[in-house]
Amino acid sequence: MEIAKVLNIIWHSEPFHWATAFVLVVAIIIELHTLWQYWLSECGATEASIKILMKKGKNVKLSNEVRNWLKKHLGTDDLSIISQQAQKDGEFVLIKYPSVLARPIPRSSLRFVTTLCTAIGLLGTFYGI
Repeated sequence: MEIAKVLNIIWHSEPFHWATAFVLVVAIIIELHTLWQYWLSECGATEASIKILMKKGKNVKLSNEVRNWLKKHLGTDDLSIISQQAQKDGEFVLIKYPSVLARPIPRSSLRFVTTLCTAIGLLGTFYGI
């Protein structure tokens, strides 16, 4: 009950509170959407292909995306040839290293959101004074 009284004192439905909350919620939604798009476009095929390679190709049905990844990075999409190579020395010989594994996750385009929320709070403080 006491928390509700404190929140009523702090939160007077001022436009600065709503603006900060709105900016924060929109930024979180945009960031999650961007991260999901990055995952689908860059990481999905690499993850699926690595899982198939770790299974040594046993009873696996290849999708077109995985088949293309194997052709691009291992030179073939024939799992029997790939598993024979792996049985010799336990390692795979890559023709082309997957660039998604070498790059860091790109920086967010929303780096300014914390500064924006702070500026809105500062304006609200001046407005309150």
